[in-house]
Amino acid sequence: MLVVVERGRQAKNNDIIVASVDNEWTIKRLKKNGKQVILMPENPRFQPIYPKNDLVLGGVVVGVIRKYH
Repeated sequence: MLVVVERGRQAKNNDIIVASVDNEWTIKRLKKNGKQVILMPENPRFQPIYPKNDLVLGGVVVGVIRKYH
């Protein structure tokens, strides 16, 4: 799978983003609740991420290219 990411775009609530959280990269759905930021997984087997120290936005996902074979 290839993910198309637009760097420099302002991330809005519910956007899927690429972010570094405490020096580990992830792709999650951005949820904003006031000043609180939660990174929500699409896969229910994973837990939400509540950034504590370091959150660096890499970009907003604008497309996905899937390869089936």
